[in-house]
Amino acid sequence: GIVVDPMKSADDAMQMVILGVCVTIMMESALITVQLEAQKAELWLQDLGEILRSGKCPSGVASKFAGRLAFAVCRGTDRCGRAYLKPWFAQAAAPKQYDHITPQLAWACRWWMIFLETRPAKRVHAHMSLRRHVVTWSDASGLSRRLAGFIRVDGVYLWTEATVPDYVWDQLLDRQDNQIGFQEMLAVVMMAETFASELKGSLWSCFIDNQGVLMAIVKEACRSPGANYAVANLWLRMTVGKIGLQALRVESRASVADGPTRDEYRMVQ
Repeated sequence: GIVVDPMKSADDAMQMVILGVCVTIMMESALITVQLEAQKAELWLQDLGEILRSGKCPSGVASKFAGRLAFAVCRGTDRCGRAYLKPWFAQAAAPKQYDHITPQLAWACRWWMIFLETRPAKRVHAHMSLRRHVVTWSDASGLSRRLAGFIRVDGVYLWTEATVPDYVWDQLLDRQDNQIGFQEMLAVVMMAETFASELKGSLWSCFIDNQGVLMAIVKEACRSPGANYAVANLWLRMTVGKIGLQALRVESRASVADGPTRDEYRMVQ
């Protein structure tokens, strides 16, 4: 009952640009692809560059960017970049004196500029039966800084392990828990990097035994600055690799990755 602009009509349209997002429907293969429109990306890139150069961002501009990025990127790419929306909302709700930007907003501007410059390939939304299904288990041991992970792909199990290097460890804020939460997050990142070719284009069921890390990945944001940045870049990897990430809870005793972090290799053997 509402007449819309003919240019916005969806009748028989297999491709439309909606609020800066180019959406394509592929009926024959039951797929929908989503990608940020090139012209919008270029315009927003220029605006972000000006914000960084001037060091200022009025609340109205921050509010517009929060809305643009929340829909055009986060909605279409399974929350990619959501961790870098917080500074925009903060600037919109409580701008600093003379509209000066915070260090957090400056970081957000730089991250979004990288995203807009690369404009990752089209995000594919498909029925899960059309995707290759890959399952992983990852874990970490706080005191020893050991990370381990297993992957099941095409009926074959592979595994990997690593120790958190000093150059990463030295960047973390002091905590009294051996950085266990961040290490659990790094274990997931390790899996994404180590098995990038196996995960590409797949539905990834990622089993984690740390509830905090699990919720950070599901929400694509958390309070810890380091983990917040890590999870943001993890989701960017998912977007670029066209990976459908499904984070799931597993009890520690049921995780096959638990042993190698404690020098126990019976399950590996």
